[in-house]
This record gives sequence, C-alpha cells and structure tokens, in this order.
Amino acid sequence: MIEYMFEESETAARSLVDRICGSSRDENRAAAQKLVSVGDLYLLRQREFGDCAAWSTDTTEAVTAEVAAALRISQGLAASHLYYARAMREKLPQVATVFVAGDIDYLMYQTLVYRTALITDAEVLTSVDAELAVKVPRWPSLSRGQISGRVDRIVARHDRDAVRRRKER
Repeated sequence: MIEYMFEESETAARSLVDRICGSSRDENRAAAQKLVSVGDLYLLRQREFGDCAAWSTDTTEAVTAEVAAALRISQGLAASHLYYARAMREKLPQVATVFVAGDIDYLMYQTLVYRTALITDAEVLTSVDAELAVKVPRWPSLSRGQISGRVDRIVARHDRDAVRRRKER
C-alpha cells in the first residue's frame, strides 16, 4: 500500500513538473511573439510612412506611442519592446528563432542583445548570432553574470573591440 501511494505521488509530481516546464516554455514563446508582433507593426508603419531615413525616427516614435497605448505601459518600456523587436530581425535572427521556440527566456534574450550591441561588422554579428543560437539553450541555469561573461568571451573571439568599447563605456 505504501509503495503504491509513493508511485502515485511520484506520477503526480512528474505531471506537475511537466506542466511547470510547459508553462515556462509557453511564457517564453508568448514574450517572443509579443516582440515579433511589435516588429511587424514597425514594418507595417514603416511601409505606410515610407522608407525615408529622415522619417525613421517618426516611425519609431509613432510605433512606440501606439504600443504604449495598446499595452498601457510607459513610452520608455514600449521603446524597449521596439528595440528588442528590431534586434530580433536586424541583429540576432538566429537567437530570435531560439527565443520564439521557447528555449530561452526574455531576460536571457535581453542580455544577449545588450552584450552584442557594440558589434558593428555585419559578418561578425552573423557569426556571433550563429554561435549563440547553438550555445544559449544549454545555459538555462546560469546567472545573468555568468551568461554575460560567456557572451563577452564569444564576442571577444570574434571582435575584441566590441568588448573593449563596452568596458570603456
């Protein structure tokens, strides 16, 4: 009888842990999808307003205001959402794929974007993006500081100046 209750308890516990893990992945995917939608809105508004470089600030401000109103958040937080949404398309598309799949969370994604922000060479950024996309799903239990250190080492291998400029900043 006691053994049966233990097995039943373990089955219930496994089921609960599976639900917890599933919920976490769903939460990660939802955060990524929100940013994808913000990015889609930006592209839509950019097409509507024209692709003139002089208007990109106006487009950014318009989308920021629209997102802030829709989500009932500050302009600053909406601007942050737009910044990370654009990074998904323009800077780290392979990492974005991992994020959309739910394999990393929003905080890790933010850290990756922040730590790679000073890379200016498109080829270098593509290489770093590819390497991070492979490695970051294996870092779920690292602290933010540990993640930053690992990302900085990858960036330094590809573009030592990008890390040095960050330290100077």
